[in-house]
Amino acid sequence: MFDDVWRKLAALGLAFGLWSYLNAQLTVSDEVTLTPELVSPADLGNSLSNSKLSIVLDLQNYGVASMTSEDGAPVTSVKLVVHGPRRLVTLLPTVPGFRIQPEIDDDASPAAVLEASGIILEEPRLADLRIELEPPTIRLGLARLTREQITLTSARVSRTPPSGGGSSSLFERFAWSRMTFPENPSFALIGPEERVREIAQGSAALYKILQINRPSTPDPSSVRLELEPAFELGAEGGAGLRAPKSLYAEMPLEVDEVEFTLPEVPVVLHDPFRPEPTARFVLRRGTEEVRIAATGRLQARLLTLDDERRQDWVRENCVIVATVPPGTTEPDVISRPHVIVGPDYREGRDYKITVPLTIQYERAPARGTEQDQATEKQDKQR
Repeated sequence: MFDDVWRKLAALGLAFGLWSYLNAQLTVSDEVTLTPELVSPADLGNSLSNSKLSIVLDLQNYGVASMTSEDGAPVTSVKLVVHGPRRLVTLLPTVPGFRIQPEIDDDASPAAVLEASGIILEEPRLADLRIELEPPTIRLGLARLTREQITLTSARVSRTPPSGGGSSSLFERFAWSRMTFPENPSFALIGPEERVREIAQGSAALYKILQINRPSTPDPSSVRLELEPAFELGAEGGAGLRAPKSLYAEMPLEVDEVEFTLPEVPVVLHDPFRPEPTARFVLRRGTEEVRIAATGRLQARLLTLDDERRQDWVRENCVIVATVPPGTTEPDVISRPHVIVGPDYREGRDYKITVPLTIQYERAPARGTEQDQATEKQDKQR
């Protein structure tokens, strides 16, 4: 039994090797279920998957309206059955992808047919495997697509607030006439010719507000809007309408004003032709009530003050400068005095006067000296 052990081991090894070789050559079958996916030629490299059948079509000019078997049943998945040597069939799970690129029959009703003979396994070693497709024949009903470049305007954006809410105060301040689209002033609308023409030439909203992006400052002059189509988009690669799923717009905001009454604002009379101490005129009242509409930082500052603190703030920060017009010899009124509301705020930007001011002044009492009389005589001569 133990004679010539090495020869027996060699014979055993040879027999095992022969069995393994013959076993690998045995014809076996395996199958895989795939989901059909429409892919344009340019996107094929990024779309391969071992769970999908990539159907390569000219999706710029055609859309798939239907995908059915011979009996007219919709096809949502396919089964590939492969036959071949065991050593190759066992590699099926490692295939990076499956694709087919059918020819388009471009007659009055464009169509394409998928059959097993056109399927390519993205693994060169498996090129000789025999493939069966279930269902054996798949018919694609195609639709020709047209493209139109559409310029966006605020008139084609729905004026309905976003469904999420939460920004109603900003929405009420939208300056629709000044809405702009700096990132995408136009977009491509693709779809069946009749439908594209209907939308492009119509007046209905093309996009609606999906989201109002919250501004980073407490007093923004504009907000950024994210928009979504107001019409229904078709499925990817389908025969429906295609357009960008989101666009962005810049929406200026109307000034949100709050009115305030500033009590006892000090008035300074400025006579550029006769400074103190030889003033010709004096004020009838040393303070005036001022009504303003404030925005931004000034609005926020005044809202934090109660009546008493606001009066103190006015006394320390506000002043009315009334300038005597050139050539004035007799008292009159000053109808457009300059109102200064704090050193950091500017009229026209941070506030505006809502009730016009009129500053009254009169001739200063005579002082009775010869110098005063001479000065008065000179004034009259002017």
